[in-house]
Amino acid sequence: MARKPASRFLAPQGRAGNGHGYLNKPIRPLPEVADHPDLVAKIADATHHCDEPEAPGPAIVDAITDLARTYDRIRYTAEIEAAQQSRRLLTIEQRMADAQRRAKRRHADISGEMHAIKAMLARARSGGRTDPPAAHERLERIEARLDYRHDLADAA
Repeated sequence: MARKPASRFLAPQGRAGNGHGYLNKPIRPLPEVADHPDLVAKIADATHHCDEPEAPGPAIVDAITDLARTYDRIRYTAEIEAAQQSRRLLTIEQRMADAQRRAKRRHADISGEMHAIKAMLARARSGGRTDPPAAHERLERIEARLDYRHDLADAA
């Protein structure tokens, strides 16, 4: 079964812009390739994407998903541990600014808790005392809440 050649083919070193340099037949003959009957039968019998011979099965997809979730959990746990280590070197104001930035990115409202911590710090500093441990504990609870990822916790 021969293919009908296209009406115009670009000639060697021909320019397409002026209408010259075209041929009515190709330089090389077009290949006459017919589909193999077994390939046509496979395509005709396939009703879903997973019926195609190249498609992975559901078990492989589930295994890949579980492995990716495990790697995500391990990676995120390492990131959280590194962040907790680096937070020890920061002042409480720097930690509060970091918590506010992270809360904004996660669309979490921590303004009431931050207001309470700021009030605790202002009251302690106006009296000449050190930062109260309750402010640090409250900030650590906020940071722990911001560190939590529900999509990785259920995979454990």
